[in-house]
Amino acid sequence: MVERAQVDYRDATPFDQSKLQDLQTIKDAILHKQTGIDVRGPLAQIPDALIKLLEDASDMEYLGAISELIEARGQFETLGIHETAQDNQIQTTDARSINSLQKSQDAIAMAKATSGGGPKETFSNKAALTAKYPNGASGMYVTQDNGHWWIWNSGWQDGGIWQSTGLADNAVDSPKLSKEARANGVNFGGGPIIKNWTTGYIANKAKQDKDGVPEGTIVTNSNFSLTQPIIVHKGDIISVTGYGDHYSSMISFWDANGQYSQSLHDGISVQETIMAIAPSEGFIRISNWTYKLSNNNVIVKRYPKLMGYTLPDKLVGSVEWENLPLLWDTRSYIGSDANTNHKNEYTHTHGIDEKYQVSQLFYVTSGTVVTVRGGGSKNLYVLAEFQSDGQTFVGGLVTGEGKGGEYSYRLDHNAYLRAGTDTSVEPNPKISTSKQGGASNSNLTGKRINMLGDSYVKNNNDSVGDTWHNKLAIKYNMTYRNYGVNGNGLIDPSRNGTPVVDRYQDMDDDADYVIVIGGKNDYNGQYSIADFKTGVAKLIKGLVIKYPKGKIAFFTPWSIGDTDTKSIKLNEYAQAIEDECNLFGIACFNSSKHSNITPWDANFRKNFMQSDHDVSHLNHAGHERFLPTAEAFIKSL
Repeated sequence: MVERAQVDYRDATPFDQSKLQDLQTIKDAILHKQTGIDVRGPLAQIPDALIKLLEDASDMEYLGAISELIEARGQFETLGIHETAQDNQIQTTDARSINSLQKSQDAIAMAKATSGGGPKETFSNKAALTAKYPNGASGMYVTQDNGHWWIWNSGWQDGGIWQSTGLADNAVDSPKLSKEARANGVNFGGGPIIKNWTTGYIANKAKQDKDGVPEGTIVTNSNFSLTQPIIVHKGDIISVTGYGDHYSSMISFWDANGQYSQSLHDGISVQETIMAIAPSEGFIRISNWTYKLSNNNVIVKRYPKLMGYTLPDKLVGSVEWENLPLLWDTRSYIGSDANTNHKNEYTHTHGIDEKYQVSQLFYVTSGTVVTVRGGGSKNLYVLAEFQSDGQTFVGGLVTGEGKGGEYSYRLDHNAYLRAGTDTSVEPNPKISTSKQGGASNSNLTGKRINMLGDSYVKNNNDSVGDTWHNKLAIKYNMTYRNYGVNGNGLIDPSRNGTPVVDRYQDMDDDADYVIVIGGKNDYNGQYSIADFKTGVAKLIKGLVIKYPKGKIAFFTPWSIGDTDTKSIKLNEYAQAIEDECNLFGIACFNSSKHSNITPWDANFRKNFMQSDHDVSHLNHAGHERFLPTAEAFIKSL
């Protein structure tokens, strides 16, 4: 029972009714005053004292703290008794008691922080606080430079972060987390942090089918061991390294009331690292097959949603997600334009080759460079954009080449993305993000570049993310704009769409660099060289007027050598572009002479072009090959 103050009517001193007393003084008077008049006086002051208590609170947070304490106390006489009862309940691993304990602890913390009615005054820093109150002052004060609250106790004592309101969902971004938390997440168990292993496992559907044991039943078996409940929140990633059995739920999920809900991952009797995502708030229990592996070697980690993969409107910064586990769906891929079976969609079915997998949806902000290390088929997207539902396809960003390697793409808008890889190339595909380009001491760094032209710019059937010019923009953190149109003529209006000479006006006006690539489709249509040169001259003059401060340059098509069977050779169009650029003092890179790109050779096409018969379009490896040459030229402008 709670020890209460004893009634003792021996205090003969009169009760001072000349002023409103505080509640403690009123209580003492009721318990100890000798005469009735000195008891009726304090009783009469109780309503006014309560009103004054409410008025003295500088904001409603003080009242909120009181109400939370009352709620946390529940049916118990004091919060301390409630905590003791909870400690006893925890011994039985009652899941609901864990939630109540957390609520009580939160209420205590808030009460301590707000018991003075909130901060009395705010200062820019501790020095300013000390300057005004060198000998201290009552109450609590907040400093703006670090958001900490301070109280006087033989000196100004730091009380930590002052939080006047609860954190909203998605309100904490990566920079607010510690370096360790960003790198490793929060480790809740295993090796050997989880100590409370008990004998048994959780029956799964296969066990139910085999022995008739209901799914979710805790089965006692000396060959297995099971953890205590571990709190999880919706979106948390759970990573487990250990052994499971085909008939047990290696990761089972239980709702907030401690009732079995579902198996998140069934064991398969091999040592591996597996991951699952918490579908809602609740608890998980991990089962391990101790017959094969000691519990001391089992690693269980929980990565909170806060770390998480989707932080809308928050800066990703330089956090590298490769340091965190990614949730991958196996037997899944993102179909590309070239994949006629599952074009432009996120496909998940057990009928697909197991070597493919797709990451969970994640969010990035404009300017973020996303790098995927792994592999992928040419017919699949290594990186693709989706709507926030995670299922509706928006567009493919990067296609794979089936050879593995590193694929990067710089986002010019906020986006929800998925990565897809071929795990036969790399068992543990990784994703990283960055807000900064890799080179900072260049005249290209941070500049704006407009790419204008045909499929040499748009990249034909492959993604723009694979192009050498996109890779260049990523390297130097440039603002990249692609105005390429597949099949488009530089001058010839009979080719696909409005020719470049008539659509350059549609580009943004603030470019620092304007790079034009074209001429191949004019060659395909055998447009007359005289008219072609006239058109190139018109285009140059227009660009100079539109971009008086910009640097303008042209790239010609590659040479196709002795495979050229047309009357007007492709090299003649390349030379015409170079001639007109020379005439008007514009830089030109004649790729038919100096590129070291030789699509007339069958072996070269096999390794560096988009197909064995393609003489125009570089694949991922081809763009990597040409990038240093193009980079040196553009840096020389």
